[in-house]
Amino acid sequence: MVLMCCNPETPASAAEKKFMGLQPLTSGMHGYSLLRTQLNNDYFHDLFDETAKFEVPLEGHHTETGPGVYETALAYTTALRMADNAILFKYSAKSIGMKHGIIPSFMAKPWGNRVRDAKGKSLFAVSDSELKTGREGAANEDTKFISEEGEWFLAGVLDGLPDIMPALVPTINGYKRLVGGEAFWAPNAVTYGYDSRAASVRIISPPSVPSYATRLEIRVPGADMNPYFAMSAIFALGMRGIEKQLKLPGPPIGKLSPEDKKTGKVQMLPISLEAATERMMRPESIAREESVLGHDFVNHYGGTRQHEVKLWNEAVTNWEVERYLELA
Repeated sequence: MVLMCCNPETPASAAEKKFMGLQPLTSGMHGYSLLRTQLNNDYFHDLFDETAKFEVPLEGHHTETGPGVYETALAYTTALRMADNAILFKYSAKSIGMKHGIIPSFMAKPWGNRVRDAKGKSLFAVSDSELKTGREGAANEDTKFISEEGEWFLAGVLDGLPDIMPALVPTINGYKRLVGGEAFWAPNAVTYGYDSRAASVRIISPPSVPSYATRLEIRVPGADMNPYFAMSAIFALGMRGIEKQLKLPGPPIGKLSPEDKKTGKVQMLPISLEAATERMMRPESIAREESVLGHDFVNHYGGTRQHEVKLWNEAVTNWEVERYLELA
């Protein structure tokens, strides 16, 4: 899935407004609206037609919850081609938008106090004989309809998730989405659960879907991530989990309470780019393992994220001026 927020603006009009008070393409909180998709058809038809020429097939397109927010489902294919298609789709949406006086943005959280969501997937099905009662030896009820390898893969992702956060959420703005936590369908802890949109990893398996549609939905990345980095990191952690036959870190999210986060029973994810980068670059970081991202990548990419944090720390924002101009 790719989420974008569209604005009937041009680069010039956005700059003139100092990037404040931008007009969304549609108003309101109309997720899955049948009416809102009837608007701006010239732009979206061009987008559908041109991405087809790029051989980027789209399975679906609809409004999501939030002003001007749309979700487009890219057709399933191989991992590398999925990453290619995500980049090609974003390029197409932006370049075609310029012709229609529209700025599509893939920021993780373009509006304050609004919902923002994002998704990624993997596949592990149980055998046909296990479809009725579930897999014997599963860690719990939530995992009984995914294979043992799938459970190991899930454990590997959860084990290394806090150490690869900059590969999943690479921008300052991306962490604004995580601060709201489950209330904004944005996970900020190492959690998993069957069909749970509040968890970091959502298990999608029978009985809610056919066996062949079994998959894991990694809900941490925002639309502003680099798909090559994000998918590589997720696959590497999952394969590490299979190789080490790792166990799940605890019960599913449905068995946890809000107090478990406060007491440390549940591991929290970094909620700023600075904290995430510091964790990824630690000597003992799982990201540094050669089977995951490796020292060279962590040092180079981590350096770019440190530079991003430095630029942010040096910036004087509108919020600061509004807050402190008279108060200070």
